[in-house]
Amino acid sequence: MEEIIKIAKDAGKITLKYFRKGIKVKFKRDRFDPVTRADKESDAYIRLELKKLYPKDRILSEENLDVPSSYSGRVWIIDPLDGTKSFIEGKKDFSVMIGLCIDAVPVLGVVYAPAKDLLYYGEKGKGAFMIKNGIKKRIKVSKIGKIADSTLITRNISKERRELDSIVDNIKVKKRKKIGSIGLKLGLISNGEADLYIMTNPRSSKWDTCAPQAILEEAGGKMTHFSGDKLDYAQNSLQWDNFIATNGKLHGGLVKTIKKLGYRH
Repeated sequence: MEEIIKIAKDAGKITLKYFRKGIKVKFKRDRFDPVTRADKESDAYIRLELKKLYPKDRILSEENLDVPSSYSGRVWIIDPLDGTKSFIEGKKDFSVMIGLCIDAVPVLGVVYAPAKDLLYYGEKGKGAFMIKNGIKKRIKVSKIGKIADSTLITRNISKERRELDSIVDNIKVKKRKKIGSIGLKLGLISNGEADLYIMTNPRSSKWDTCAPQAILEEAGGKMTHFSGDKLDYAQNSLQWDNFIATNGKLHGGLVKTIKKLGYRH
């Protein structure tokens, strides 16, 4: 874990070199997802360091075309700069995410927000932790048991209207919080500062979920498809149709609520 945390922090330093510096932005083929030099350099560094430590392991990264043919055994799944849109707009809620799947199960996760110097990490069977302002603490999800009493995480940038936004809009909660990076969204749930998250982006992928899922589950939370079915990291597609994350207690209720609001897969 210490080695992976160091890699994430060093990758974070790379992203900060370009933060708020008027960096050039390119778009991927779908014209929705931006990419910057910071994404690319962070990706190259993380893959290089992982290969030094674990030369036999496979790697899946958002910014690299080398896709594993199988997810059996050990596969590192990384997002070298999660929350690129926030990064481009000069907002601090972006992160470096490094996760490890063993036989298609997330078992380790590190999420580091360099502009906030905020770190979340967790390993299967060893707990979940947060280091903020130099203070380390073990983290747990909240005990909120009613959706009406919960805090729902929403996205920070909402210029693009999505098909599933109407579901999020119609869920009655006590409070809503906006933040960019998925890793930081799920970190808030892991730390008990929020309770629910509904992914509305149809382009979400394995690298969006692996690291924060490992942390969330060690903190007592849960992540599944809208249906309540587990995310299958062994699937050929890199993308998820949808997913939700909760403190665990609210999970069944959220699945039912989404269905009542008219979601049909």
